[in-house]
Amino acid sequence: YLCSCPAQGQLHGPVEVVSQQGMRRLASGLKGCLAANLPDREPSTREDWFLKLCLELNGVKKVDANGLLTEQSCPPFQVPVPCTTGHAAFHPFKDWSSWRSCLKQAERALCTEEDRFEYALCLGD
Repeated sequence: YLCSCPAQGQLHGPVEVVSQQGMRRLASGLKGCLAANLPDREPSTREDWFLKLCLELNGVKKVDANGLLTEQSCPPFQVPVPCTTGHAAFHPFKDWSSWRSCLKQAERALCTEEDRFEYALCLGD
């Protein structure tokens, strides 16, 4: 599985990436995870913590993914979250206008001066 907040060694809920083999191990070992005395063992309360602990309990390898997610709950704890870092996902954006603003920032950050003449997304709103 991909560790979306490597500085803390955590799998954060906004992006959860698990290989097919990892999901098979999770499925076959889920009853053991529910029976184990895992912190936050109730999946509905903190599903990302439960998923991480259950994957570890079942021997699924963790791979740090530094470019996957930027969010205010993961170092460097920036508020507001900058949307120009080139990450695959940004969190939290709970309303349409803040999400749209972040999307536009991310799109513009990827555009070179040459791109601005060719691609509509590089032109802004």
